[in-house]
Amino acid sequence: MQAIVSAFMIIRIYALYGRSRRILAATMGVVAVSAVIAIWSLIPSRSVQPISLSDDFGCDTVISDLQAKHLAGAWACMLLIDTFIFVLTITKVIQIVAVYRSKSGLIGIILRDGVVYYLVMLLVNLANFVSFLVSNPRERGLFTTAVNVTSSLLVSRLAFNVHAQAQDRSSPSCVTHPGGANTGIESCPTVYSLTVQVDLSPQYDMEDTLPCAGVYVQS
Repeated sequence: MQAIVSAFMIIRIYALYGRSRRILAATMGVVAVSAVIAIWSLIPSRSVQPISLSDDFGCDTVISDLQAKHLAGAWACMLLIDTFIFVLTITKVIQIVAVYRSKSGLIGIILRDGVVYYLVMLLVNLANFVSFLVSNPRERGLFTTAVNVTSSLLVSRLAFNVHAQAQDRSSPSCVTHPGGANTGIESCPTVYSLTVQVDLSPQYDMEDTLPCAGVYVQS
């Protein structure tokens, strides 16, 4: 799940920087280092001592101290990736705002969603990180499922908001007119369908209808 989320965020930051190969190489470098540490954390250590489970039944969810440190390091690397992508996003948004002097539209959505994604994932990852180091052996990694579910929901939110903004930009735009003491009156183009009756001959009672679609009138 985290691999899919990371791939989506890499594509997003790659598009935001105009398909910059330098940004792509830097991002892939951070991901590669994090992947190496994650793989290392999943390799069982010979020094791990088994923990007695007494007479309990069910799945073995006990994590030793050494395994907990390895897994905590792997999740810390995921937080490092999120931090790196967040810094790149904020940097690019600041550059765009400095040029165009506006945070509306797509830029505002990217900034808002990026901040929300990072803050939520920071809190969840920190809770998961602390659970590996502080909790008892049976409760270590208690927030792992919450991290996966939260990241998938937030990434879906990022995609849906960008798609909604693209649809809004393709629809007819509204014009705001001054309203004196009021804040202004917003009017959008309205489409009317007109029917015209034409008398072809005074000797015959004939009429034809000519639909005229696509006539835009400001309301």
